[in-house]
Amino acid sequence: RGERNFALCVFVFSCEYIWSEQSFQTDPDLPPGWKKITDMAGIYYWHIPTGTTQWERPATRPAPCFAVRSLGWVEMAEEDLAPGKSSVAVNNCIRQLSYCKNDIRDTVGIWGEGKDMYLLLENNMLNLVDPMDRSVLHSQPIASIRVWGVGRDNGR
Repeated sequence: RGERNFALCVFVFSCEYIWSEQSFQTDPDLPPGWKKITDMAGIYYWHIPTGTTQWERPATRPAPCFAVRSLGWVEMAEEDLAPGKSSVAVNNCIRQLSYCKNDIRDTVGIWGEGKDMYLLLENNMLNLVDPMDRSVLHSQPIASIRVWGVGRDNGR
């Protein structure tokens, strides 16, 4: 048997410059989930949830915003919101609010009736915003909204 000689080499690197805490910069102007990284190669951007990197600064997308007009409100019975019934009930409410708004004797609520607003979807919230002073008129978590309705003229 021959004797084998092994050489052990140990390399010690200092990674402080490459991955120091200053390398990971939080920038409030970046979209959520993005970090600005500075290293020897330069500045790049890291999307933490997906692990992707890019040289170009990611653009911040504005929150979706829609011009809407309030028709008012109607109370609904819980059983009308059951699966299979809710779309009919919501359509009936929309028709009731659309056609009865001029009847002074109706019992339909008229909060904000005819008022122009912005519907803003931001941070998992639905916000109704006054277009004049940008004050929030109503705010509700999107996850808590059970029924959505969009009016249509044919009444189906």
